Amino acid sequence: MLTGTLAEALPPGSVAVERKRGMADRLAGRDGRVERVEVFLGEQRLVLGLAGRRPEGEVCKEVRGAVLSRRPVELDE
Repeated sequence: MLTGTLAEALPPGSVAVERKRGMADRLAGRDGRVERVEVFLGEQRLVLGLAGRRPEGEVCKEVRGAVLSRRPVELDE
């Protein structure tokens, strides 16, 4: 639900979703569970991913496709 809302609210191509599909997901025709969401905003890339079962946030500064810096952030930030 969050990924669909983000994709509708932001310009096309600014939200990327990475999913993990197990064999049961493939057989049932499901998309799989979301492992990582990236939002591209100019030179910033906001990343929300899973480390095991715990969510982690990260802010990256990116110029012309190269990541210059990464900063871990708390989810409330």
